[in-house]
Amino acid sequence: MTEGKRYQKPRDVDYTLEVVEDWEDMEVQRRSPLTDQINRIVDTEQAHGKFVRIGSYANGSAASAAANGLRKRYGDTDAVAGFTVRTRRADKENEDGVIEPRTGLFVRYNPDAVVPGAKEDFEVRMKEREVRLLERRELRNNVDETVSKRKQPNNK
Repeated sequence: MTEGKRYQKPRDVDYTLEVVEDWEDMEVQRRSPLTDQINRIVDTEQAHGKFVRIGSYANGSAASAAANGLRKRYGDTDAVAGFTVRTRRADKENEDGVIEPRTGLFVRYNPDAVVPGAKEDFEVRMKEREVRLLERRELRNNVDETVSKRKQPNNK
């Protein structure tokens, strides 16, 4: 393996076609287990001000995605809601004594770091970011349409 690159476990995916005769509506709960972990940190005063690992991922990209999701929800700095979210290598020894590469998802909660008005500023920044992304997406789609029209042969 190339130095500096970590082994990433392949995703566990099943691409089998299966015909389903009867589809029952199921109630889906979309509560993240990370939210439960965050609530536990808030309720545990001994954890305040310290980084706490709330997740361990075989895939570093998944850890980064989870961290970004938490930052969107709880703020990008501790001034917004008291949370700092980080990822860091956190290898784990398995039952055979082999070290498996892992990426840890860590959160530090510091309620004293919250700055009045920071949450509102963060929400404004997030809305502005969404507008910029939408504008870029529309511009990219318009460019793609123009390019595809140029590539089409004339039908005369």
